[in-house]
Amino acid sequence: MAPSAEGVYEVRAVFGAPLDFAFRWCLDYSSRDPALEGSSSTRRVLERKKGRIVYEDLERTKAGWSWSRSTVRPQPPARWHADILGNYRSWDLDYWLVPLGPERTEFHLRGRRRPMVLGLVNPSKAELERELTGMWKRYARALEADYRRSLSRRTRSRRPARQSGSAAPATALAGRRPRSS
Repeated sequence: MAPSAEGVYEVRAVFGAPLDFAFRWCLDYSSRDPALEGSSSTRRVLERKKGRIVYEDLERTKAGWSWSRSTVRPQPPARWHADILGNYRSWDLDYWLVPLGPERTEFHLRGRRRPMVLGLVNPSKAELERELTGMWKRYARALEADYRRSLSRRTRSRRPARQSGSAAPATALAGRRPRSS
């Protein structure tokens, strides 16, 4: 079966974090990203320069190996572009962020997806946009958790140091739950 024609997809999400934090977070690609996406692929960041980030994803599927190489070009303060070439599909992606206030940012993604020779038919627009929206909702939860942690680190670093041997005030420990492993 011949690959289907190019598909154009759009996704939006809202992040509970300021634009500058969201921009840095979204461009901080790492080997942990596939788990956030709900994917079993492995990611290797090959290059990280001021104007370019390159990474590869590899995943074993029922049909064989799925490989892709992403070249990301940051356009600070609120945009970036990615070209992704793979053995099953290629993507041309534009991302941008819009501030919604001091603590909220709207995320936009618009992408063109083209199946390659090994690729299957593009999923329907609704199906792929639903999948991508779910992925970005998972990213939003992780981004917001990282933002909250960054705020608590900043708050702790601004507190005056306790005198040696003094106990932590009882209110500092109230409501704290142990971390799960």
